[in-house]
Amino acid sequence: MIVTTSYDPSEALIREARELASELQARAVPRRHMTIRRMQERYRVSDVLVVTETGLTSYRDRHPPLFFHPGSSYLRVKRMLATGESEPLLSIPDVRFGDTIIDCTAGLCSDAIAFSYAAGEHGKVIAIEADRIISLITKDGLARTTTDLPEFDAAMRRITVIHGQHLDVLRSMPDRSADIVYFDPMFRSPIEESSGISPLRNYAFMQEITAESVAEAKRVAKRVVMMKERRGSEQFAKLGFTQDDRHNAKIAFGVIHIT
Repeated sequence: MIVTTSYDPSEALIREARELASELQARAVPRRHMTIRRMQERYRVSDVLVVTETGLTSYRDRHPPLFFHPGSSYLRVKRMLATGESEPLLSIPDVRFGDTIIDCTAGLCSDAIAFSYAAGEHGKVIAIEADRIISLITKDGLARTTTDLPEFDAAMRRITVIHGQHLDVLRSMPDRSADIVYFDPMFRSPIEESSGISPLRNYAFMQEITAESVAEAKRVAKRVVMMKERRGSEQFAKLGFTQDDRHNAKIAFGVIHIT
């Protein structure tokens, strides 16, 4: 991997790129008006991380670039602000003001942002991401992105991003230290409409949620462990989740209520 900047960078941007390269144990390279493809060829690398004034963008081989964007979460929060209505992600586990929620498979934090909005200013959302590049891009984007919805921006700022394997992080947490623990494993066969997550597939760990992960989640959660999967997925029964059938969609949520 190499780390570079956008064209004609400021001194501050150059320093940021060098610091990031040091953190990643990667090589910092001046842009010199080279295209990304030219840099990949010249330095014989697949991965190029570009530092710009607006955020981080990662290029891998010839795949589409990966950068932070709020995705559907912006429209979802905007709708909830306008109508006062909730959505299945929040209503099924009964998210409450002040809740502590752990998102074990964060990605770009689309669901974590919705959780953070619903939990409010006294809530806490911890988003765990296994891939280092995704976690860096997401953490930077949550801190830097500004929209026309102050409530949405505040929800982004309240999220804590942790880089690591969710099982390791869960093991380190005390019993009953969160209200809700959430899993959203990336679908092994993509749903056609879910084009927004396409660039993530070139980075994210395509790992199934294991029984051990669920056992740790049940130890940590006070009220609910929830998993998003394809409707009718055998993973629900396999891992002890009860599928919630109140909503007609291609995806479904499975829940385990802690008693």
